[in-house]
Amino acid sequence: MEYPAGERFTLQLLKEPGSQELQNYLAAFPNNMDAAFKRNTGLPLPSALLLRYSYGTAIIAQWGQHI
Repeated sequence: MEYPAGERFTLQLLKEPGSQELQNYLAAFPNNMDAAFKRNTGLPLPSALLLRYSYGTAIIAQWGQHI
């Protein structure tokens, strides 16, 4: 595993922890930690543009309704 050179990917949890599933997730992936990727897979990193759009839609779905 390694962190991408010159880029940063941060894992963020957008829902409040409460269920056992979320507690298990937080134990494996603490909130706001940097993401690492497997080395030498030949696979490209996630698209920065698609990640931004996905993040934006997740924020709107979580907090931007019924205001």
